[in-house]
Amino acid sequence: MAYEVLRTKLGTLKAAADLSAKQYHAVKVSAAGAVNLAGLGEDAVGIIQNKPILGEAVELAIETDVTKMVAGGIVGAGTKVAVDANGKAKVAAAGQYIIGTALEATGAADELLTLLLKSNGLAV
Repeated sequence: MAYEVLRTKLGTLKAAADLSAKQYHAVKVSAAGAVNLAGLGEDAVGIIQNKPILGEAVELAIETDVTKMVAGGIVGAGTKVAVDANGKAKVAAAGQYIIGTALEATGAADELLTLLLKSNGLAV
């Protein structure tokens, strides 16, 4: 069962779109300084903890937190995780930014996994 150990919830950035259906998805900071869903292999800044609509504050789990994250498919425990095209967790491939390490496995897409948020740069 996925769990969280949050030390910080950054809540100063605003949603650039309606993210109310994207709780536990990865996000990036847009050019306008707002938060939007991260895409395939992008350098995500955190995982959404609340259900913000356009313009509302986004609560983010950030680096060194342990958070829940929606899986895009099967992810093994101990696997380095990147972001898929839908802001979900995927096994990191070469050239994609690693957002963290899965602390438990998932058996299918859309399951919650437990993720240690810790950027490790690009996967090789």
